[in-house]
Amino acid sequence: MKISDLLRSISIFSHLSDRELGQLTDRSELKWIKSGEVLMKQGDSGGNAYVLLDGRLQTSMTLSDGRTRTLGDIYRGEVVGEASVLLGEARKITVVARRFSILLEISPATLLDVVRRDSETLAEFSSTLVRRSQPYYHYEEHIHSLLVFPITPGIDMEQFCMELHDALPADTVARCIFQPLFFAETG
Repeated sequence: MKISDLLRSISIFSHLSDRELGQLTDRSELKWIKSGEVLMKQGDSGGNAYVLLDGRLQTSMTLSDGRTRTLGDIYRGEVVGEASVLLGEARKITVVARRFSILLEISPATLLDVVRRDSETLAEFSSTLVRRSQPYYHYEEHIHSLLVFPITPGIDMEQFCMELHDALPADTVARCIFQPLFFAETG
């Protein structure tokens, strides 16, 4: 199976044209990791995103009391590391290979270019980020995030964020991160 065929079977990338999938694979690298090897460590600055082409990865989180909690596994066809790229934040989890694994390594520039040009792909990533963040709430009560992507042109995001902040409880700490790349017109 070609890498582009596997990517097309993943809901996040299923909206891309053959040309866009080709560009994505051409601009990405293959990475092999051995069983037990750390792909990313919680707290590290963000880096690349990865699509698991073959193998299995395990995710874990170190809690504030120092205990490590296993969150789950990443299986063939799943994406990992995209949150750090899209949010510009440090890694929230540690990812270790459970067995020999082959990944497609996608640079931040490449991933951001894809989501900037395709709103359906951006929506799929948003859905994935929300779904994956839910296990954190069971272990760290202070982790609460709201992710808003401007898909509709002409929205004043600064005004929107100020109004959203005003609607939150008074003791809420809010931070708005503006990444102009999401305001690009798609064509």
